[in-house]
Amino acid sequence: MLLLRMKKVVDCGLIKRVAAMIMLCGVAALAGCTTTPIGGSGAPIESATAADQGDSKFFLYPWQMSVEKAKATFVGRTRVISASSYGSQVAYMAPDGMVYLWFPGNRVILPGRWTFERGSFLFENWVNLCFQYGPGTVNAWTRRDTGKECSPAEARARLIQDSAEGDVFGLSRKSEVPFVLPSKPTNIREIKERLGLN
Repeated sequence: MLLLRMKKVVDCGLIKRVAAMIMLCGVAALAGCTTTPIGGSGAPIESATAADQGDSKFFLYPWQMSVEKAKATFVGRTRVISASSYGSQVAYMAPDGMVYLWFPGNRVILPGRWTFERGSFLFENWVNLCFQYGPGTVNAWTRRDTGKECSPAEARARLIQDSAEGDVFGLSRKSEVPFVLPSKPTNIREIKERLGLN
């Protein structure tokens, strides 16, 4: 009887917030996508944007980013993003809906598509950032084939380690990486120094 009475006073908003946090745990598993070479070892060649599964900041209030703020944060910018144990990945999101990814250990740039989408059901106030890479791409963390993968833009923004206006490294004009990124954190200044761009 006590449980039935308590059920009547439960705040629906609280239930939505708890459900949202539980579902974000699943979002953390969504991360990069890689391409396995034909006849290759299965080691990652490319990866899409990563979720730092050990970073508690990933779970804080992901519904707060507006579409305008998301555009200013991501579109037309080169970002260095935490790729958890892989190190840092570099991505350029072009205004035309294309994204170009340089993932640690890979020898090629992975082109893909990006979109902003509204969440649904419990997450209708969220702005999701979605990525879709070509056939044969595999999620670097789950080792499963990828399709379109979406997660809250605010959560992805919290993984940004460094950012600069424009296609700083010319990723949209390349198919091969300038050099193989090591599996350690880096930033735009360090990469520019290595490329002799300073």
